[in-house]
Amino acid sequence: MAKSSPGQRGGLGRITPHYHRADDEARTLVHSALATAGDIAVTATELRVTFVPLSSPHRTAALASLCAEFDALAPTFPGTRLRVRYAVAA
Repeated sequence: MAKSSPGQRGGLGRITPHYHRADDEARTLVHSALATAGDIAVTATELRVTFVPLSSPHRTAALASLCAEFDALAPTFPGTRLRVRYAVAA
């Protein structure tokens, strides 16, 4: 399987700028984030996805950076006008 290069910005390539071990551990970081506990809250205008901190500070920082990057894209939940917000709990 090909590793992501620093120039890639889609998929796992988005992790590279935020996680110095991305070439070796990007999939592990994504798996950890998706397997961790979190909260989903719906308001009249937003769907908020809040992850709990991960097992180590550097992974939590990488996840927080990814959340900020995805949040800046202003995604909406499919089939609705709900703005999806991503964050890591403090």
